[in-house]
Amino acid sequence: MAQQAAALQACCHYPAAGFVTVVPAVLIGLIGGVLCFAAVAIVKANSYDDALDAFGVHGVGGTWGALATGLWATKTANSAGADGLFTATRTSCMYRQ
Repeated sequence: MAQQAAALQACCHYPAAGFVTVVPAVLIGLIGGVLCFAAVAIVKANSYDDALDAFGVHGVGGTWGALATGLWATKTANSAGADGLFTATRTSCMYRQ
């Protein structure tokens, strides 16, 4: 169980590391925990062979972490990065499209 928790934290947070501030990082982790738990439960309920829960933890957690980085990334956390959807201004590329 401890190994799964560590893998979950790594999968959800590594894509966002250095690009989000503290509050979005906590939200990414909390939402990621719920999503990964649900994915593992669905895989188990359908009797798919995933002994290490790789899809539920790494697949779902990594995908959520990558998408969440695009939502909450901010230049205040990393000036070399870009602002995400929730932190972008109206003049950013996201709003112009």
